[in-house]
Amino acid sequence: MISIVGMGPGSAEYLTPQARNIIESAALVYGYPKHLQELQVPEEKARNISGALDSLVSELDALDPSVEAALLVSGDPSVFSLSRRVLGGIDPERIRIIPGLGSYQILCSRLQLQTPLPERVSVHGRDIRNLDPLLLKGRAMMIYTDSRSNPLEVARFLKERGKGEWSFSVGARLGTDEEEIWSGTAAKAAEGLPDSLMDLNLCFAAPPVLSAARSGKAKIYGIGLGPGDPELLTLKALRIIESSDLILCPRARIKSDSLARSILEQAAGCDLPVLEIEYPMAPGKEAHGSRWKEIAVQTAEHLNKKKRVSFVTLGDPGIYSSFSYFLEALLEELPSLEWEIVPGVSSIQLAASRSGIPLVSGRESCVILPAPETAEELDSLLEAHPSLVLMKVYKKIAFLRDYLESRKLLERACFVKRAGLEGESVITDFSMVEPGEEGNLSIVIIKAGTKK
Repeated sequence: MISIVGMGPGSAEYLTPQARNIIESAALVYGYPKHLQELQVPEEKARNISGALDSLVSELDALDPSVEAALLVSGDPSVFSLSRRVLGGIDPERIRIIPGLGSYQILCSRLQLQTPLPERVSVHGRDIRNLDPLLLKGRAMMIYTDSRSNPLEVARFLKERGKGEWSFSVGARLGTDEEEIWSGTAAKAAEGLPDSLMDLNLCFAAPPVLSAARSGKAKIYGIGLGPGDPELLTLKALRIIESSDLILCPRARIKSDSLARSILEQAAGCDLPVLEIEYPMAPGKEAHGSRWKEIAVQTAEHLNKKKRVSFVTLGDPGIYSSFSYFLEALLEELPSLEWEIVPGVSSIQLAASRSGIPLVSGRESCVILPAPETAEELDSLLEAHPSLVLMKVYKKIAFLRDYLESRKLLERACFVKRAGLEGESVITDFSMVEPGEEGNLSIVIIKAGTKK
């Protein structure tokens, strides 16, 4: 049996009793000199792996299965470890993993970090641009470095990417008597760091307190959640949602569950500061405006206490969205309020992609509108535009089916229901759509000008 033993940060005092027993009972102990010396492994069973990594796997694989061997690795074998190379070349049945305390855990404890803990990424022997995805997402991260991509180079990279104000810490020789920790900003670190922090150290980087909170100004965000598939939520939307003090989530009174909240929780979890608000369902404009004013007044009270408030909406906030009514009413209450719209993928885009129909090409024009009431309106629209996207079709399916049949357009019309949601349905030939089909959360795409 070959045991891959996590040494922890390097000092023998961090070794677990299980790991110590396995090392003491092993016939052969493979490791770097610092580990072998730290554990005082007898010379007759010590095997130095410095400069021998290329042959290490084949040597271990050639051992008699009855021989108990231990391979010492720094930190935890499951975190950016030499064990990955061994596991890829030896029968897993011959290997057991003995976990160890990682430098990641030690630095978290020194910096008093709590959940959610930062993500881990390595630039040890890797391109430093591997940091870009986490920077884009605004994620706090622990960064494993090497002599080339050292903490100074990491700090300079963050500064070049416009993250100079991010918090930045370096942990050197963690868990030893010579432990050293430096903390500041990435910009400050980029000016220079002591030589003692340069090699094989661990860095922590995290976004600063967000600008709205620093300035003391309240701000409202209108955030598009996309059509329903949580994976279509944008990175920017997710970052703002996760950092919001309050999230306003609209729902219809007649529904028992909020669809927007369901999408939100699938993407960002359930531990969010969500406040559900019932949006207007009354058909009259006066009643409609009155309800949005009530919601705006309530929101204004929250904005006097909270610095960062998000209003989430299905699809895109700029396409038939309740956010436009809400923002208009809110700005009447707070005329100087800062606001920002974060666009989302619309159900229109998803419906087109699901059906495989390009909405427009070349010099074509496309019109997006609620389903018209009369055949004459549709005739006029199709005469001017070869592509129509009809929303809010509700109970107009029978009318549309009769119209398309009379104009010989059934095969050029597509019906998409609940795009991106459970129960999604895509019918590319409208003749297959039942006249009594419910059109809620549905879109009809008509391509009259070109053949499909």
